[in-house]
Amino acid sequence: MRTAQTLQRVVAQTRPELGRAPQLHECRQGKGDRIPIPEIAGILEIRPHTSTVLGVLCAWNSFQRKGNFMSFDGKVAIVTGGASGIGEATAKLLAARGARVLVADVSDAAGARVVSDIESSGGSARYLHVDVSSRDDARKMVHHAIETWGDLHLAANVAGIGQTPSRLHDMAESTWDLIMNIDLKGMWHCMAAEIDYFLSRDGGAIVNVASGAGMRATVGQPAYGIAKAGVIQMTRQGALEYAKDGIRVNSVAPGLIDTPAVKALPDDVRALYAAGQPGGRMGEPLEIAQTIAWLLSDEASFVSGLNHLTDGGWFQMSPA
Repeated sequence: MRTAQTLQRVVAQTRPELGRAPQLHECRQGKGDRIPIPEIAGILEIRPHTSTVLGVLCAWNSFQRKGNFMSFDGKVAIVTGGASGIGEATAKLLAARGARVLVADVSDAAGARVVSDIESSGGSARYLHVDVSSRDDARKMVHHAIETWGDLHLAANVAGIGQTPSRLHDMAESTWDLIMNIDLKGMWHCMAAEIDYFLSRDGGAIVNVASGAGMRATVGQPAYGIAKAGVIQMTRQGALEYAKDGIRVNSVAPGLIDTPAVKALPDDVRALYAAGQPGGRMGEPLEIAQTIAWLLSDEASFVSGLNHLTDGGWFQMSPA
């Protein structure tokens, strides 16, 4: 409320002919007049480093520069696991905002469909078969993006698999190996290949998809939870090691999301899952994609090493 009131006051003093400040949804659509940032800052009656003013200035500056928020015009992005669920939503969102997107996955038909959807909507995308458990595939993925579009700026490492519920002591070794090879080692393969290229240019941005299960032990998910905890720590390590190289690394920890795998469950099971959430519903893949997009964008230019919990409040209601 305070931010809105401040912006209204600024507009009233600088451009009274506008009558009011454009609302956030109008800024995204490129509506409204433009007010120079120095003009706003010059009449503010509160200190410019306060969060209220910073929010006003950053939001308005984004509107000034781009006409909308989180534009990826001219950017090249990789999205692993881009053939379905959170990965698909992320690939489509980045493409809709102007990025050229390499959709990487092992599901060829689904990946081709995602690319077709993007292109039919006026976006630019390519598909590449990539098994993230293979370091050679991860390197090939980065090279393919560069060869196709001449550069690489962004990477969303979404690819991963879940775990059939089991207890720690009686879990099959093959299950442990499979999950670690894809969910943890596969993430390292992708990060290493992406960072190797980013070091040769002016940096880049990476977002890894972790899980709330990586933040606290979850019954029946020992390998998955341990792997995702490793992803969170790997994210922090990358953020620390490569900050001076202009490389930002963050992670997103989704809660219960209504992905295709969850949609395939019986209705009564899905209803039970939803009822256990604070808001009475599961999250949508697009809601995670929007968090990923923000972390990849210039709006998050000083954000690195963050594990962004995006779970509708579930973590807060669960026992510590």
